[in-house]
Amino acid sequence: MFHVQSSRWYEIADSHLEALHEKISAFVKAVLRHIGKDEQVLVELLEITDVSLQSSKKAAKDELQNILEDEKQQPITYNHYYTDNVQNSCQEVTKKLIRKAMDETKAHDWNGGNEVLCR
Repeated sequence: MFHVQSSRWYEIADSHLEALHEKISAFVKAVLRHIGKDEQVLVELLEITDVSLQSSKKAAKDELQNILEDEKQQPITYNHYYTDNVQNSCQEVTKKLIRKAMDETKAHDWNGGNEVLCR
């Protein structure tokens, strides 16, 4: 059910990415044309910004592809991630409690009975 409902996510996200890129690109070009006085400088700035925007677009598409690959996996993967984090957190708390108990035991003399522990 999850995979059926999420099957169009890539097309929706990719369409959004394309539209966003076009609007940002148009805005940057309009700004450069507005402030550009020298035609040669304007052409160079347009080329530089276009290369940069294309690079950003490619990075965004790569990230979208990575997300799509993650979504192809079973949703249980995320549940395991959550469970592992909870278990690790519980283990850390237990370790701290044991360490505290050991430190408190070392701090008391117990009539000389813990001399072996303190060495």
